[in-house]
Parts: sequence; structure tokens; C-alpha cells
Amino acid sequence: MKNQAKSPLLKVILISFCAIALLSSGVLYYSIGMENESETEPVSKSKKIKRVLTENEREKNMILQELKDLKKTYDEIILENKTMSFELIQERDKVIKLMTDLVASKGDQIAIDKYRDQVKSLQEKLAMVTVENVELKEQNVSIKRQNANIKEQRDITEVVLNESQKKNEGLKRDLQNTVEKFSKLEVSGTSIVTYRLKSSGDLIVTDKANKVGGINISFVIAKNEIAKPIDKTYYIQVMNSENLILGDDDMRTHQYKSLTYSMASNVRYENKMVRVSENIMGKNFAKGTYYVNIYDGENLVDESSFVLK
Repeated sequence: MKNQAKSPLLKVILISFCAIALLSSGVLYYSIGMENESETEPVSKSKKIKRVLTENEREKNMILQELKDLKKTYDEIILENKTMSFELIQERDKVIKLMTDLVASKGDQIAIDKYRDQVKSLQEKLAMVTVENVELKEQNVSIKRQNANIKEQRDITEVVLNESQKKNEGLKRDLQNTVEKFSKLEVSGTSIVTYRLKSSGDLIVTDKANKVGGINISFVIAKNEIAKPIDKTYYIQVMNSENLILGDDDMRTHQYKSLTYSMASNVRYENKMVRVSENIMGKNFAKGTYYVNIYDGENLVDESSFVLK
């Protein structure tokens, strides 16, 4: 009988326990569902925000590419057009500055709209510049065509003139050669006398090296009625067999080379023959051959030699 009494009580307890378990499971599932919902909603919002930012970035990149294309176009026009180069460089600099500002910007919608308007303005300006460049190219083509026609006419004229000039070239050439030839001063007859000077003042000609005390060098400038009166300087160079320069051993630099000389001789020429005479004094001259060169500037105009025994 006791077992029969306990059986209904046990059933009631089991039923109550199951009900509590089911109720707890429902509450737990509801809580988990709410947490999942609360976690899912921010993620969805984050994804939505990320999508908006991606669109702005894409718009920013598109604008940046358009600016790069603008810069490239300006670079090409600047290379082609020298007339408008200053104005074109200024416009290209605006594009470069805008590119720099765009890269540094945050990329929000307001900034994107502002840069889009500025790019549109620059594109309109480029369109105007392109039209002007095309017009200038057409003008250049026209000018080149005109220049070609002028050159053709000039070439024809030159041919006619050349035919006429050929008849006079022979006379002109002969005249120029005659003027050049006869206007130059001719130097010749260079002679050398070596001597010793006695205590009495008398000069004794000698070629004994140990007795020579002076060298007299003379040359003649020929008469020239075409040449203009002029003050001339001739450079006399006396060199022994060891290539040592006697005398002052000065140096004169001319247009193409430097000249070391023994002495300079200043002459006033007035269309008449002039005999120039100079002396180089010294002692203990070495035996051997000596070479005398007369220079007019850097040009050798006469030469001679002598021997001391």
C-alpha cells in the first residue's frame, strides 16, 4: 500500500521537475537570442559604415586618376607649345596642388564634392586650352607653309643672284687677293754680325765664341704703298744649339700660343722701307750654331742662323 501511495507523489515530483527544466531552457534560449541579436546589429551597422567609406574612397581614387590624366595632358601640350608654356605650367601646377590636397584630405562626402567641382573647373579650362592649342598648331602649319613658299621664292632669287654674282667673282677674288697680298708688311734680309767691343769703343767683327761681346741683328721691312702707317712690334728670338733663348728671355702670349723671345723691337712704319737693327749683348757665348727668328705677333716672318767657333 505504501508503494502505491508513493507512486503518485513520485510522478508529481517528476512532472514538476520537467516543467522547471523546460521553463529554464526557454529563458536561457531567449537570453542567448537577445545577446546574439545585440551583437549582430553593431556588426551590420559596421558593415554598412564600411561600405559607405569604400564608396568615398573609390570616388576619391577616381578623382585622383582624373587629375593625373589632366597633368599628363598638360605635360604633353607644354612640350608641343612653347608660346603658351608659362600659362600652361601655371594650370598644371594647380592640378598638382589639387592632387596633393586630395591625397591629404579625409575623403568625406563634403570634401569629395568640393574636389569634384574643382576637377570639373580644371577640365573645362583644359578644354579651352586644348582648343587654343589646336588653333596655334593650325597657325603654325599655315606659317610653315608660308615660310616654305617664301623660302622657295628666296631660293629662286638666290639662283638668279648667284648667276649674276658668278660673273664678278673672279674680279672680286683677284682684288681681295691683291689687297691682302700687298697690304702685308714683308720682312726679309735678316743678317747677323757678331763682334767684340774694344776699350776704345771700336767694334771688331769676330766669330770666336770666347771673344764675342755682342750680336747685331738687322732686317728690312719692304716699302708698301697699300699698307696703312702703323706702329709695329717685332719679336726677335735667338736660340743656341741647346734650345736656350738668349737675351731678356721674356714671354709673350698670343691668341693661339705663347712665344719666348730674346727682345722686342718697336718700329714706326710709314709706307717706306725701314731697316731695323738691334743688339743683344753678352759674354761667354758657347760654341755652336745659333738660330735667329723674327716674329710678327705669333707668325714667323723671317729667319737666319750663324756659327760661333
